[in-house]
Amino acid sequence: MVADNSQERVVVVEYKESLEIIKLSRPASKNAFNDKMYEQCIQALEQAASNPDVLAVVFTGEGDFFSSGADVKQRNDKHLFQMESTVVGRFMKLLVGFPKLVVAAVNGPAVGIGVTLLLHADIVYCTRKAWFWTPFSFLGLAPEYASSVVLPDIVGIYKANEMLLLGKRVSAEEALQFRLVAQIFDSRSNEEFLETICKSVLESISQIAVPEKGIPLFKQLIKSPRRAWVEDAMKREFAAIRERAFRGEPQQAFQRRGNASAQKRERSTLVQKARL
Repeated sequence: MVADNSQERVVVVEYKESLEIIKLSRPASKNAFNDKMYEQCIQALEQAASNPDVLAVVFTGEGDFFSSGADVKQRNDKHLFQMESTVVGRFMKLLVGFPKLVVAAVNGPAVGIGVTLLLHADIVYCTRKAWFWTPFSFLGLAPEYASSVVLPDIVGIYKANEMLLLGKRVSAEEALQFRLVAQIFDSRSNEEFLETICKSVLESISQIAVPEKGIPLFKQLIKSPRRAWVEDAMKREFAAIRERAFRGEPQQAFQRRGNASAQKRERSTLVQKARL
């Protein structure tokens, strides 16, 4: 009998007072995003948006990684050709327009979508073991999730070019220096880190007058002038990824990396045999 994994939970939702915690929970895959994870993130955000008792959501990851990005082992070419109409595009659009406070508690390394989703959070915190990597140029893709405009706006054009064009990895300390995160925490565990963030956010919310009205109002005033700018950038990026996919560039890049990984494994096996 084939196991039914349709109900598998790859996103764990927890509640702490007025917070909904959205925990990416595929630790064996370093919390890589597959369709199921996108779908369950969408469900969690929709639940939070419609629940009057929830004032903020906190994204975090289970295990060593926040997220290793898109799951290349479950790569779906439809995401390249029609990204805007897939669960990927739906998740992106939902988070961009989400009315409540979004906090990211980055417990470890963030790659690809694990970085670009942070650009649409309201506040980002990380641990010292976190690092940030956007290797889109290595994969024959294009910047995603409006990162072509939002990332330069946050970190500056030259650092953004290093990250997007050259695929440079950014440490937690650099992320703080270049305003990608608000604060670094020296926590001994994910649980301690998350508890610290939740406590801080709840204390701050308790000081806001009528937070259920005030938070959406402030978010609207801060983000509405940039909304069209972000949406236009996403459309251009979707088109660029689609054009590269029609030329076969991402497919070639994934194949080359797969071949290189296979060769590396073969060399490692030969070395081990030679030592016996």
